[in-house]
Amino acid sequence: MSIELPVTDLTNAVVGSNGDINMPTPGLLTIDSTQQLSNFRMFNESGCGLSVQFSDGTQEFIPAGAWPIFSVGPNVSNVAWTVAYVIPNAPVSQLRCIYYYPGEAVPQNVVLGNSPIGITGSVSTGTGGSTLSNEGNPAATLVVDIGDVALAKLWQIFTDHFVIGVDQSGVLHAVLSGNPTGNPLTIGQAGDITEVLGQLNVDQLLNAIGNVTVAGLLNAIGAITAAGAITGNGSFYVPSGQKYYQAGQPIPRSSWGTTGLLATGSNNTIGHGLGVVPALVLVSNYSSSGQTSTFCTFNYTSTTFEIYTYDASSYKWLALTF
Repeated sequence: MSIELPVTDLTNAVVGSNGDINMPTPGLLTIDSTQQLSNFRMFNESGCGLSVQFSDGTQEFIPAGAWPIFSVGPNVSNVAWTVAYVIPNAPVSQLRCIYYYPGEAVPQNVVLGNSPIGITGSVSTGTGGSTLSNEGNPAATLVVDIGDVALAKLWQIFTDHFVIGVDQSGVLHAVLSGNPTGNPLTIGQAGDITEVLGQLNVDQLLNAIGNVTVAGLLNAIGAITAAGAITGNGSFYVPSGQKYYQAGQPIPRSSWGTTGLLATGSNNTIGHGLGVVPALVLVSNYSSSGQTSTFCTFNYTSTTFEIYTYDASSYKWLALTF
């Protein structure tokens, strides 16, 4: 009569977990002075791959979900098992064993063993291909969960959102997320760089919360707004839409100010703060007496220019760069 041995719970098993299963005493059953073998069936109803070794030294491997049958001699008293790998989120986590005494008939195995992949709902197959269908479940229900040894949840697809990540040296980086609230789609994560190898078309508005640095050509079909600065080593074009500057022309920058009364025959240094040498400096007299004065500007630098006055007066100035 067959015996079901105590169930081994593998719910908390990790790689390296181990244990022993003791065999019952087969007794002596001799035919022609040759002892018959017993049969030992192991139902590995778990996501664990098991390395097993019988007490006579025989070694075997049992994949997750497998139901093997082993023939053992009367000198085998136990079998030792060690977890080699773990498939996460297996719906069942038990190791069940049946011992069949020598000469006892072993029932035929059923067709399907345990699948360690947990899928709820229905799976339907269509003509010309396969369709994974999971319909009618509540929002936020996990449908697909993919990971590796280091990170168990790299890809997660729920009924109403998804998160796709990658494992870089054991660190999870989210690369694409579909969100049930807020912005429907987010790309990358804070602190990472997202690279576009081909062209990137933005049909509507491109908002830059920080700075935008352009090493080449920036073509804008519509408006471009930025909370920070826009800089570029190439040209900036606005071929259509609202044109703040002429298409194909550099964007001018300016700085302006006034001086106090400058003495006759004096050389005066004025700070403009443009950060580059101005291309043009315009100066006009604004003396309250209405008198005219003669002056000249010279010595333009990235921070200052100079005014030489032939007559005492006050001045307004405008420095421009292109």
